[in-house]
Amino acid sequence: MREDDPARFGPFSLTRKISMTNEEVLQTLAHLVGTRYVPELKGTICALTGRTRVVGPNEISTRDYDAERIQIKADADLTIQSFAFN
Repeated sequence: MREDDPARFGPFSLTRKISMTNEEVLQTLAHLVGTRYVPELKGTICALTGRTRVVGPNEISTRDYDAERIQIKADADLTIQSFAFN
């Protein structure tokens, strides 16, 4: 059986979403704090966390609640300061 085979995880695994907690995301992305933001980081963040919605520091986003969204907070020089969730 392949490692990513849905049958490996039991019934209803196709509808079960496995995601990192916000705390796990913060721990995973901690090495990025203090680095300069570039748009390519969004793909890296998606790959590291498994989350598909990442919003850069100067990007417009909806105000709807999205528990899976990661917002990158940066200063005027685009140095990453933190990450936020909502």
